This record gives sequence, structure tokens and C-alpha cells, in this order.
Amino acid sequence: MGFGILEKELSRKVNVGEFRELQQKVKDLETVIEKLLNGESNQPPKEYYTVKDLSEVMKKEPSTIRKNYIKEGHIECFRPEGSNKLLISSTEYRRVCDLVNRYGPDFVRRVK
Repeated sequence: MGFGILEKELSRKVNVGEFRELQQKVKDLETVIEKLLNGESNQPPKEYYTVKDLSEVMKKEPSTIRKNYIKEGHIECFRPEGSNKLLISSTEYRRVCDLVNRYGPDFVRRVK
């Protein structure tokens, strides 16, 4: 990200030290986001995820995800035999997380 021009303009109005601190925080956040997008985290990936897991990423209620995304076919999931719980494969979970991180939860739609 090019901070040169912005730095010149802001140096006239704010403390350069404060700007550099903010600039470093932005770079740190970009690094964390990049690691998350590449699947790097402190926790090993799960084989399957629940709707609750996905609701934390999408910042939507589980019932909303079931009604507006799963029922309409935008998110693939399955119900194991003898269970009421819907499970989402790790591949589908990563696909949805990628879309949410890039474009927001409203862009999680499957092209039919």
C-alpha cells in the first residue's frame, strides 16, 4: 500500500510518529488477514464445521444461515445419518470464509 502521498499530507496536520504507529498497525493487520486467508492459524483445521462455526465468520444468526444460504443452496452441507446437526466440509467452509473476507457475507451465493 502506498503511504508516501498520504504521509506528506498528514504530516502537515498530525504528528508523524502517530502516523507511523498507525501505519505499522495497518501492516500488522494485513499480515494477520493474509495468514488467515492462507489457512494459517494456531488451531488445526477441522474436517467438518457446524452452522454455528460459520455464523461466527459470517456474523449472522445460525437460523439466518440455514434459511437464506443453506436452504437456497448457496452453502453446501449435509446431515450425518442419525443426527439433526448440519455439517459443512472444510473445503466449503474455506470457500465461504474467503468470500466473506473479500466481499462480505451478502456475496455468499452459488451461481446456478
